[in-house]
Amino acid sequence: MIATEQKKFLDQNNIQYDWTDVDKNTEFAKYITELNNGIQRVPTLILPDGSVMIEPTDQDLAHKLGF
Repeated sequence: MIATEQKKFLDQNNIQYDWTDVDKNTEFAKYITELNNGIQRVPTLILPDGSVMIEPTDQDLAHKLGF
């Protein structure tokens, strides 16, 4: 559930993640639509602590991950 910009950020910072293409996996498409009040917004990141970030900037992601 990660767009190219966020994938690049995570890769550059050696952060492991699982990526799901919501266009190919309808189960996850439905899940993120539910998380986003009926709208399929990508990227939707689901973090290990259970929190959710929707379309985060690199700065927001860095802050959340403690960079």
